[in-house]
Amino acid sequence: MAAESNNKYDISNWVKKVIDSCENLDQMNAAFKLMRKASTVIDDPELYSELSSYLSIAENRLFDERI
Repeated sequence: MAAESNNKYDISNWVKKVIDSCENLDQMNAAFKLMRKASTVIDDPELYSELSSYLSIAENRLFDERI
């Protein structure tokens, strides 16, 4: 699975799909690393902030499901 192009919005959407597919903490950690690496390609602080918030919400949802 990879981003459709090098367009920063395609990359962002791809990272979101990866985050949505996470089922455990190890996968969430890998998604965080992917998000950080993608930020070098995206080079857009606003978009990176959006991804960070998206990851945080997904982490909370994952933990809520496990409790």
